[in-house]
Amino acid sequence: MPLRRPFADRLRSVLLTTGACAGLGASILATGCASSPRDRESDSVLSGAGVPARELGPYERLGYRIEWKGLPVVSRRQTPMFVDVFGDRVVFQDTGNTMTVMDAATGRSIWAAEVDNPSSRFIGNARQGDRLFSSSDNELFVLDIRTGEILERHRLAVVANSGPTLAGNIACFGGSAGQLLGHNLASSFKLWGYQLDGAITARPVIVGDTVAAVSQRGEVVFVNPANGSSTGITRIFSGLANNPVAGDGTLFIAGTDQSVYAFSPEGGRQLWRVRTPYPIVDQPSFVNGRLYVHVPNEGITAYAAGSGAVLWRNAEARGTVLGVRAGRLIVWDGATAYVLDQDRGETIEKVPLSGVHTLLMTQPVDGDLYVVMRDGWVERHSPRR
Repeated sequence: MPLRRPFADRLRSVLLTTGACAGLGASILATGCASSPRDRESDSVLSGAGVPARELGPYERLGYRIEWKGLPVVSRRQTPMFVDVFGDRVVFQDTGNTMTVMDAATGRSIWAAEVDNPSSRFIGNARQGDRLFSSSDNELFVLDIRTGEILERHRLAVVANSGPTLAGNIACFGGSAGQLLGHNLASSFKLWGYQLDGAITARPVIVGDTVAAVSQRGEVVFVNPANGSSTGITRIFSGLANNPVAGDGTLFIAGTDQSVYAFSPEGGRQLWRVRTPYPIVDQPSFVNGRLYVHVPNEGITAYAAGSGAVLWRNAEARGTVLGVRAGRLIVWDGATAYVLDQDRGETIEKVPLSGVHTLLMTQPVDGDLYVVMRDGWVERHSPRR
């Protein structure tokens, strides 16, 4: 199958189309963009990494200090879609399917390219070594994360909604027709498929040595990723508006059937269930032996992962727990960040953050904080000492 045109040509085309880094000429191919006219007009640059001298109060209140601010290439009239931190690289993909890979240490853009045409529906990215896997709903692109060259293109055997979830040499996808697909990265073909009752819109998750998936009709399955054989099957009463999470060898589900569950991959045994007054929509999180869920009208709720016992509730805080910084929970609801006492759940800080598209932490405990602005700017903040 023919590969796309050379990376340098694709990058020049993207830069000419978007007007990004105008006037920098060929040097952009080597250095990327770590600052922009916005920096020069409204901020002073304090170091070669592009650290702007602006008010850092909100992020200091969260326990962080800025390391850099960088500008990926964003296609005209497009917005951020996926931002992933894969070790030493930050992968930014906009809604027009232009991808920029940035150096996580400095914020410098290493390369940028159109992965596919803007009309393709992309569903997620993953990394394994120097290979970056970027998936649309019917095709998996394998890129060299160092250069942006497309090395391979794999046609998927199903129309996928989620993924890729990597289990060794197998990429697992949830299909719109209900098939959990095991795609062989070595052969580029389907290795196995497991049919569920209902479409799979939530991303499959690794639980111990198995891959777990949940359908929109409530079927839950654990499979061996090597051959697709089932190790456990069970059910809940409806589908998901979020993704399941795993921790301590257990699968946790916060469902639209007004329940929070824990399941074992051994036979799919239900360990516990807690009923809630409303369907769960926000993404649950597992951190340090606890499951955190935003329950509507009850706020952020902490459950003991082993028993499902409610440890505390905070009716004020909502959204998703990103992780723990200096023993305090960081919660994000899309407009406001909350800092909570992790033992009692009390609100310590409530920090409005305007113009922010995404907040993410690289590790659940004391990880770096990445801030993605709606206009495409990316900032890395490290824990304050």
